[in-house]
Amino acid sequence: MYLVIFVILFFGSYIRPKHCYIRLNKKNDITEVYLFAVCAVLMLISAFRVNTGRDYGTYTSALVGVKNGRSLSWLNFEPGFILLYKLLAPFTRNGQIAIIASSVITIALVFAAIKKYSDNVCQSIFLFYALYLYCMSFNLVRQFIAIGIIHVSIKYFAHQKTLKALICILIASMFHSTALLCIPFYFFQKLRMSKKMIFTVAAVAIVVFAFYNQLLRLIVFVLPKYERYLRADGSSSIFNIIILTLNLLMLVYVKDKRLYKNSEADMLNFYLAAALFGLVVTAFTVKIVYFARASYYFFAVSIYSIPFCWSKLKGRIEYYCAKGSVIAATSMLFIHLLNANSGTVVPYQLWDFKGL
Repeated sequence: MYLVIFVILFFGSYIRPKHCYIRLNKKNDITEVYLFAVCAVLMLISAFRVNTGRDYGTYTSALVGVKNGRSLSWLNFEPGFILLYKLLAPFTRNGQIAIIASSVITIALVFAAIKKYSDNVCQSIFLFYALYLYCMSFNLVRQFIAIGIIHVSIKYFAHQKTLKALICILIASMFHSTALLCIPFYFFQKLRMSKKMIFTVAAVAIVVFAFYNQLLRLIVFVLPKYERYLRADGSSSIFNIIILTLNLLMLVYVKDKRLYKNSEADMLNFYLAAALFGLVVTAFTVKIVYFARASYYFFAVSIYSIPFCWSKLKGRIEYYCAKGSVIAATSMLFIHLLNANSGTVVPYQLWDFKGL
């Protein structure tokens, strides 16, 4: 099923409004029809899954626990998610409602951000799926709600609306505490993104990633309590590093050749900062699972920044090189993670709709 959806969305990413136009009203074209159709399908697949996603049982039993008056303190859930459960509990005893609610919120937020910020919504939808982000949302339930909140507020980061950005970060952190890492990122993206700075920081991050095991062994020699991290699996991070590096190179090229409009300068700087910050976080936390999760806030920005670059490179030989490289890397990432059953998304089981 997952590979079939991958292929459908891949071909869907080539939809062009000027070639296929459906006039619903002055503002709607085939890409919006496609956006809402895919949003509905992915929302339903996510909402009505059973025993799919590593923490499925935890989230469904937690709602039943709230209904029965039990405390969720043992789960260490953030207050925003507990509040969501308390709002749902009076209306149902079925834990599946927790999955339905979180799926609707997550997919709605992500697709709202795609509609708002993407230069090509069809390409962004494909990347959201191909980068395995959709499948990861089956497992990282609370964090993907937080990611959705951060992403719909991108304009506050890009245009440096400090108070609004910090409020959005705090709201997101009420669903997952890793969102607080967006605070240092907010101030990081205020820095001038010069080519020298970008390449220097990126080079350091890549070197750290390449020699991570050796550095970790040195740390363990000094601090033995971190020995468990030597056994952690960070194999998928190499694909994230490749994709972030490709994204960064495209963004630098667009900036260096001034292929963007003046009105897009703030967003370009934001995309550069997100790719660079994501590269650093991924490289330095490859085997530290909790902190490695925080990189998804910035890695996921690729679903907007990559189509942005493609739209600026179109008609150039660089466009075909860049697009081919990214599609090859995302395909390998998706197949690798699906084959490893990352997030326990296989087998997919459909809810039987009993006990609603």
